[in-house]
Amino acid sequence: MSLRIAAACVLVMLALNVSAQKKEQFKIKDNLMLIVLSRSLTSNDVDEFAAKYNIAGIGLHQLIQTGKSDSIKAMGWSLNQSEPELYVITKPLQSYDDLHGLSGSKIIFTPIPTPDDWRVIGGNKIIYGYNDFKNDEGFKISGDTVYFVLKGYHNAKRVRLAGSFTNWQYGAFPMTKNEDGWIAAVKLKPGAYYYKFIINDNNWTTDPDNEISENDGRGNENSVFYVPNKTFTLKGYENANNVFLAGSFNNWIKNKLRLQKTKDGWQIKMYLEPGTYKYNYYVDGLTISGEEEKNIADKPLQFSLGDTHTFILKGFDNAKKVMLAGNFNDWDPDELRMKKTPDGWEISYALGPGNYQYKFIVDGKWITDPSNTQIVNDGKGNLNSYLVIDANYTFHLKGFSKAKNANLVGDFNDWSPEGLPMEHSGDEWICSVHLAKGKHLYKFVVDGKWIRDPANPDWENDEDGNENSVMWIE
Repeated sequence: MSLRIAAACVLVMLALNVSAQKKEQFKIKDNLMLIVLSRSLTSNDVDEFAAKYNIAGIGLHQLIQTGKSDSIKAMGWSLNQSEPELYVITKPLQSYDDLHGLSGSKIIFTPIPTPDDWRVIGGNKIIYGYNDFKNDEGFKISGDTVYFVLKGYHNAKRVRLAGSFTNWQYGAFPMTKNEDGWIAAVKLKPGAYYYKFIINDNNWTTDPDNEISENDGRGNENSVFYVPNKTFTLKGYENANNVFLAGSFNNWIKNKLRLQKTKDGWQIKMYLEPGTYKYNYYVDGLTISGEEEKNIADKPLQFSLGDTHTFILKGFDNAKKVMLAGNFNDWDPDELRMKKTPDGWEISYALGPGNYQYKFIVDGKWITDPSNTQIVNDGKGNLNSYLVIDANYTFHLKGFSKAKNANLVGDFNDWSPEGLPMEHSGDEWICSVHLAKGKHLYKFVVDGKWIRDPANPDWENDEDGNENSVMWIE
């Protein structure tokens, strides 16, 4: 289907469906798809318009209701807001070949950006979060129950709560009407949760009181709520004007995590994924470490969440000092000293599910783990031991039975040139890793040749024109 034919089809559709009396338009102009919408459209008007032109899901509801254009832009559209009464939205017209590729299937997914203040280790996003509501501290939490509240909407006939914890609309929870609006009680463990309210069955809306939202990479903007598992408390400093928290979990970005004043100090409740972290407080610009007043920082505090992993190095009985370093502690050679045991050396360290690289340092000499066959090249010429904790996905490459070796590469191992060794099992090659939620790009390397996954029809080009297989972890 050529570009000219595609344009003609849209023009015919426009002539048949768009009334001259309405401001709303969808047409082709200067090789652009052009959408013109009145800023005063109702929710039903938006639904009718989107259904008519098969453009539901590009974020029109969010744009009309809140003025936010994140979802629109994430889907490749540009927004011109110079018209006071109209939204003018454009996108280059693409042909069928542009969208689907000349051979096979090709689905172009919008990437999920990693915020600057999220720490990234070996392709894993170390997520932290705190709640930020306009008028109060957010939803009440009692034990393991969260009370979601939508204020107002007293004239609505029905409101439901949909989110990552309800399988979205397929398991949406009915909300109960009260004098302030609508409420629903949900049992949730600590973590990050994404949600929306469904008003009268067709009006999906983000939480108007919640300042935190996130695009899911598929054009949907969702509110985010964190059930906390860590409370940071700093006692004293009652006369301080500003108290902030920063640590390894947010790449030490200051002046973002503001603590709230309490009766005897300052506090912030947060959610953090399992792991080991360092942090400091910043009181009116002064770096503070510890819980007592006037404890000036000489080194950061540290805490751990979740289970520990024990690193073991056998032998080396005559070594004087053995250290552990990895991407989980920024390769600091002086931090993690291992203890001598009858069989060698060991140290326990809290690590969350993920993929990690590490080495031992024996009397100043860096070595890989002799008992670990998983070795990766970090792209800088360094060979590191590779550790997967709580693998949640197994890649399969069928065929290639005569290949001498196969490796897996992707964003989860920093696109290591040598990749992760795959095991030959029966008529296929397999490799298990931990994948964070969201989108992942990957390839197989078979006897030195990089190939897309022949069993996965979904792929996209990167900035250099390379074709990478695409998968999502929900």
